[in-house]
Amino acid sequence: MSFLEIVAGQNSPIRKTNYWWKILLITVFSSIFAILAGLSLGHIFIEVEFLETSPWLMFLIFLTLFLTLFLLESLFANGMRFGSIIIQSLLFTFGFYITKFSLNFDSFSLFWNIGIFLILILCLWLGRLMTRKRKSDLLRLRWNEMAKSGLTLMLIGINLFICLQWMGEIIFKPDLLLTPQTVNTILKPATPIFKIYFGEEFKPEMQIDDFIRNLAAKQVEATFDEKKEELAHVPKATIDKQKKDLIEQNFIILKAQLSKQLEIKLSGNETFELVVFEFLDNVYQKLDVSIKQYIILIITLLMFVALRVVAIFLSLIVRIIGWFFYELFIASGYVAIKYESRNKEDLIVY
Repeated sequence: MSFLEIVAGQNSPIRKTNYWWKILLITVFSSIFAILAGLSLGHIFIEVEFLETSPWLMFLIFLTLFLTLFLLESLFANGMRFGSIIIQSLLFTFGFYITKFSLNFDSFSLFWNIGIFLILILCLWLGRLMTRKRKSDLLRLRWNEMAKSGLTLMLIGINLFICLQWMGEIIFKPDLLLTPQTVNTILKPATPIFKIYFGEEFKPEMQIDDFIRNLAAKQVEATFDEKKEELAHVPKATIDKQKKDLIEQNFIILKAQLSKQLEIKLSGNETFELVVFEFLDNVYQKLDVSIKQYIILIITLLMFVALRVVAIFLSLIVRIIGWFFYELFIASGYVAIKYESRNKEDLIVY
């Protein structure tokens, strides 16, 4: 049987060399990346750049480094080091809260956030427990086998932290569920689809008058294309004038219909995304409280599923980077693999 330990060399006795300094160094760097990951996550919630770049990018980078070192600490350290788990969880949540809430809580939100913090600790603890269990179960140490199960639980903890923080924020402030920024976040990725139906000129930030006029022009062009053979002998100037008049007529009709259907008085200067937001907000405000709660729950579940998909790729990246550090630590003598024999009992029928 083989297992990892911070020792003087591969074939050395059990005497350890600078164990506490070595494991403390891993813990310190892991803690630094934990608070940086929390800070970048907080900047995602307030939609502000972190370190002058995308907070999402910074969050993924720092979270990857934090989980990598947390895994290595789980493998190299003696025991579960529950105190280390609490400290690193505290630093992660502190970085998030100081950015997002400036540490201002009322009694109910404090209770909610303490619950989320305990869930995070539980998932990190279970992740470390699973990692160490896999290490002790293996006859030959394999990085991927040791890291995979524990890392999954750690990522679930981070996933729950994000989803429950968002859910709590919406429960405390329901008006934040639907904002112009939320609508814009949805419309931008969907722009290519809208262009298929509304033309290449479509942009979420275009004025609603331009959108309606383009829609009217598209309808008129389609009508004239159907009658192309009938109008073959009509002068082009006459056709152009007819098109222009029809576009103007259709524009007025479409604008009136849209105002009536959306129950919004359109001036024409509003952007498309603002009109969509006002329409959805009107619908949302008329909903019953229980329906709003179901909507929040469904969105939270969808967010959890989406983040789990992202976590699959993040897990792969963490395992690749972790494998590099794992091999580097062994090659440099920072840690060593100690070998020992193990007898195993079994029951058989003769």
